[in-house]
Amino acid sequence: MIRKKIDGQVSWLFPQSFEFILESQQKDGTWESYATTVDGILNTLASFLALLVHSNSDISDLKHDEAISTRIHKARDGITSLLREWVVEDNMQVGSEVLIPNLLRQIENYGYRFTFPGRARLNQLHETKLKRFKPEAVYSKAPTTILHSLEAFIGLLNFDKVSHHCSDKLGVFGSPAATAAYLINTSTWDERAESYLKTVFSDYGSSGGVPSAYPTSLFEILWALSSLLPRVVALHDLDANAISTLSSCFKRILKDQQGVLGFAPNILEDSDDTARALLTLSHLGNRIDPIPMIERFKSSMYFKTYPFERDPSFSANCNALMAILHSSSVDESSPLIGQMVAFLVERWASGKASDKWNLSPFYSSMLLLDTLVLLLEKYDDGLLQNLPISILEQDLPLTVCQIVSRVLRSQHEDGSWKHCIEETSYCMISIARCLDLPWDHQARLQIVECYNRARCYLLSVRIEHEKLNRLWIEKVTYGSLLLRTVYYLAALKFPIEDPRRWKQGLRSFEAPQGSKNVYRLLSKVPLFRGRPITYAPVALIEAGRFADRLRGSRQLIFPRDELPLTEDKYLTFIPVLWTACNLIENDPLSSRVLWDMILLSMLNYQIDEYMETIVQCQSQLDVANLRSLIRKGCGLGDQKEIDQNQVSIHDAHESSPNLQSPPPGGSNQNKRKFYSIGDNSRVSMIIVNYFNHILQHSAALRSSPSTRSDLALEVHNFLLAHIVQNLDNNTLRASKQSHLPSPSQTSAPFRKDYFEWVQSTAADNTSCPFSFLFFTVLINIDAPGLPLFEGPRAKYLSQSLARHLAVMCRQYNDFGFAARDANEGNLNSLDFGEFAVESSRTKIEYGEHQANPHDKPWHSSERGSAARLQPRTGKSPYKEELLRIADFERACMELAFKELENEMRSISPTSSTRTGANTMKALRVFINVTDLFGQIYVQKDIASRLKNLGGGK
Repeated sequence: MIRKKIDGQVSWLFPQSFEFILESQQKDGTWESYATTVDGILNTLASFLALLVHSNSDISDLKHDEAISTRIHKARDGITSLLREWVVEDNMQVGSEVLIPNLLRQIENYGYRFTFPGRARLNQLHETKLKRFKPEAVYSKAPTTILHSLEAFIGLLNFDKVSHHCSDKLGVFGSPAATAAYLINTSTWDERAESYLKTVFSDYGSSGGVPSAYPTSLFEILWALSSLLPRVVALHDLDANAISTLSSCFKRILKDQQGVLGFAPNILEDSDDTARALLTLSHLGNRIDPIPMIERFKSSMYFKTYPFERDPSFSANCNALMAILHSSSVDESSPLIGQMVAFLVERWASGKASDKWNLSPFYSSMLLLDTLVLLLEKYDDGLLQNLPISILEQDLPLTVCQIVSRVLRSQHEDGSWKHCIEETSYCMISIARCLDLPWDHQARLQIVECYNRARCYLLSVRIEHEKLNRLWIEKVTYGSLLLRTVYYLAALKFPIEDPRRWKQGLRSFEAPQGSKNVYRLLSKVPLFRGRPITYAPVALIEAGRFADRLRGSRQLIFPRDELPLTEDKYLTFIPVLWTACNLIENDPLSSRVLWDMILLSMLNYQIDEYMETIVQCQSQLDVANLRSLIRKGCGLGDQKEIDQNQVSIHDAHESSPNLQSPPPGGSNQNKRKFYSIGDNSRVSMIIVNYFNHILQHSAALRSSPSTRSDLALEVHNFLLAHIVQNLDNNTLRASKQSHLPSPSQTSAPFRKDYFEWVQSTAADNTSCPFSFLFFTVLINIDAPGLPLFEGPRAKYLSQSLARHLAVMCRQYNDFGFAARDANEGNLNSLDFGEFAVESSRTKIEYGEHQANPHDKPWHSSERGSAARLQPRTGKSPYKEELLRIADFERACMELAFKELENEMRSISPTSSTRTGANTMKALRVFINVTDLFGQIYVQKDIASRLKNLGGGK
């Protein structure tokens, strides 16, 4: 669109570029979307604007006059389609929030206005960006990244005031588009800008197409050398003169620019290119000084790519940490290294490891893995001994295992990743690098097998014939033939034959025996029968590291070691179950969500234990006060309402002769003396800490007011259900001693029959309803201020799903714990009258039962015990009936899931992918974990028991 007056006549400066635009228009009227939707939108809007400019120009262009009109109409329709389908939240690239709105505004000057579902959100992002924009920053002598996208500020800047930022070698910040915008909008012709653009035009074959950044000489050569040295190309294989020349070149540039540099000489410096320059110099045998990089780019928590960057680059922080680890002052930088590791690990754990400069998630994971392995090697060499042991033995190994596990399981059958040479090379380099770690035998075998398949794939392809994938991100995505070749060679030449011999005896890459035992049990349950976990050895190591972290959190809220309970075997089960269920659904949950749910699962076991051992033994007044505290802490009603509400539950149990009766095996007096429960402050503090752990979680605090209110209500119902369960247990024990009728047979208004009980108190007591809601809060990361399930139908279906799942879980629990509950005197589904009446079907299937059918189930120990103490492998008509009911609840749950899935699909795609397949895959993980616990209860009792019951040691 640049016009120049030559010999008194105005003409287009680069007519070949307009020809290139015409030739590149596609049949649907759009221009190519290289790798992202934003690519297509930017290309099409810019090309459409060029058509409009030429169509309305006074420059005679008879060759195109008739065709342009048709092309404009097709382009308009193509843009309409692109914008209508654009999910703004999920498809943004660097600068697109200012580039796209400005193009739309310029197009509107020609009478074309586009409305689309995401426009309001785009305008919001644009306004947020412009609030930080100050023209004075562009007019000043100091360079700024705004200059690189100068074309986005047409109409907002006086371009005459930015001429000092233009040069014949770099144009305006190495950007052909920014330089062209400057040349079009400045009042004085700038020969430097013209010279720069003609150089770009010539270097790219005069086809008319130009890159979004030029030159990028330092970027490509630094990435190439730092990736090949020293593992692929040994230093001794290089000519001494070449080493000296390269070293001198990079040292000189760093010296000229005060120890930092950018993607080309004399352009604005950035931490990414600086780190790669330092790495290259280190690989060439030079001592490096990272201090200038640290002083220039280090912020409070991470490294910025550029000084005024808003969002951090994951890859730039990996490169910066790698450079620091290669410096001679590693130990002196130990606090900074610890901070950077914490930042990177947390970003990975939160699912925020995607990078702003490269589309491939495997690029980010390759850099992170290389960095973490190097750090562990430095520690093994005796350095960085001041780093927290939890980082070295838990956080780093856990992150490495997750990276390796995801890489292994995403490999295609042909040995590739996404059938892409460059991404396959990223993954193959990751696999080769991880083999330096001391994996256990089974894990190493599987990793090597994956490596060999990938190697066969790369050797089978003709790289020169393969399409260049656009993985790198600028204003639009682009590909680099040089870098693709570099990573291809690095992958094939990476040595794996001589793994490192570790001095420290690092055992964090071995699967614990307990995790292996759990995995063997999983293979027997229906969910995993015939559905083995791929690459299980690595997955079990991951679960083992979660288990280590979990054991370190045993005393986080509850005084577990003070309770008279057997070993907490669930500490081994919980991490394996969550990890396995996440794996079979292809990892929809981030490591952070996994850990939050693993921790909550343990706390839910512990609150159950605490309620049954400590709260169980308190007086009626203490229980009333605790109930008041729970209600108040969950924000439900004022004190008057609390006082009124807390009476009803105790009135309903007034027939019970002893509301403090302990579980079999000990007296109240001994337990109260041992735990000092007479002082309720500690008990209250523990309960408050528990529900605050949930209600004050950062994700809960970010959620919508209605979601927070619903979560508080569900937590209240859960804790109240525990109190009611305790009272029911006491009444059950008392009724067996005095032959009083059970609550299932009283006329109390809150208890009618088994259906009402299992749908309310019993289901709430499982923790499933509130845990489900808490889980939805955790996975709602895209729009936490809005409910995950918007609209009455979606919310209803989600609640229905959670309730049926909770009931099913309780019924499986009662089936598996029948003998234990009978022994400890806990109310179980099988205690209700419905399971004492033998139907004609059960008589046919199981024959006449020996017990008297007129026995009352709750106070007849013979009847209850007969039903509940049946061997787990044997048939019992009562237990089989319970399973049949649970199967019905499963069918209802699956129907609710299917309907909810359909409802989510019907929501407009512009509301983000959080309402789509990702959400449902995440929910499936929760369902599978909950279901899996129930299936395991049928196979094995993993809960702890009172030590003096004889039920365990």
